[in-house]
Amino acid sequence: MRHQGFDFEKNTPFFRPPKYTGITLSLLSIFVLVCMLAVWEKMAKSPELPVIRVLVWENCKEPFEKIRQAYQREAACIVQATYRSHSEIMDDLFKGPQNKAASWNLALCLKSKKTNLLFTQSNWQNRGSVAYFSAPQPLPNEAKNSPQPLISWTPERVKESSPTLSFLRFLNAPTKGQVEFALEGWTGISADHWIHSPRLKIYAISGAQDLLNSAIENFETYEGVQMEVSYLKQQNMDTSMHILSKANNKDYLPDLIYWMKGTNPHSAWAGLYYSFYKSDSKKLVSNFSPYLRKESPLLKTAQKFLSFVEESE
Repeated sequence: MRHQGFDFEKNTPFFRPPKYTGITLSLLSIFVLVCMLAVWEKMAKSPELPVIRVLVWENCKEPFEKIRQAYQREAACIVQATYRSHSEIMDDLFKGPQNKAASWNLALCLKSKKTNLLFTQSNWQNRGSVAYFSAPQPLPNEAKNSPQPLISWTPERVKESSPTLSFLRFLNAPTKGQVEFALEGWTGISADHWIHSPRLKIYAISGAQDLLNSAIENFETYEGVQMEVSYLKQQNMDTSMHILSKANNKDYLPDLIYWMKGTNPHSAWAGLYYSFYKSDSKKLVSNFSPYLRKESPLLKTAQKFLSFVEESE
């Protein structure tokens, strides 16, 4: 059998293999390298999610796990929970947040005689009750079997505490964390509804700057709440409040008002939407009277701010 050769010069093939020169290969390599650098730079700029480390009493694991997972789906952060007995939590708290082994952002433990000693320490701040637990049997060192509050604690000096305080508000919110506590038989607390970035709006008579400015700055740091304050003359405030009260959306109204003491606001908006804040404290503001918006979504936060101002005097 005779095979006929193929003459490339006379017969052009249907497919000619490409010829890559050194310049082409160099340009291709540079293009690939630039693409890799662009992807790497984008990955490097991706923000890291904040991590909240919580030390939790082991008996509230069921509701807390559901709350933790729900918050992670709603907020861009990671909540790491460590469940321990009451005595183990007490050991960690008494070591203090300066201990490197106990780097907790938040601690939840049942109130007892031993936890009362933490109130006298400066290492931890008491953030109030989260829920109330009814034990089937009396707890150790307790006189009677009454509902015991689950107390929240945060380190006194901690940087970037806003994510922790936001999660704590989620725990306390009636439509968020309190639902899970109630489903497990816990007794709930009264708190503000959940707002991811709460903003407390205040109108104050001109002259209240010396009283409020430092308290506002400290409260923002302490509670992680944004404060929006407007200082107005009495006549201008009355005019502004009259206009805002006519709007369909009452959320434009400020949550808190500081009026001149001894001169009650006689306008219709005052009686319809605000009530005078009566304090049991002996530290009363001498020149200004606070008024709370009755249906403020941040009513509890506003009350807490008023108490904060009294303590700051």
